[in-house]
Amino acid sequence: MCLDRAPVGGTWQVARVASASNDLMLKARVMGLREGRLVEVVARNGRITLARVGGVRMALSRDLAALVELQ
Repeated sequence: MCLDRAPVGGTWQVARVASASNDLMLKARVMGLREGRLVEVVARNGRITLARVGGVRMALSRDLAALVELQ
């Protein structure tokens, strides 16, 4: 399952983050969104997913969230 389809309120471990030559995905990796980390889906509003990784909350577009595979 990918982050863009994960139910709100759930917590999963990040299995894989697809490599994208996107500055926003690079920033998300720097903020902690990487393999092995736990991610909680806090809310979803249209095309935006609000997630918490450690103590960091981040908003990801549906396209970016689709690049994050969960287990």
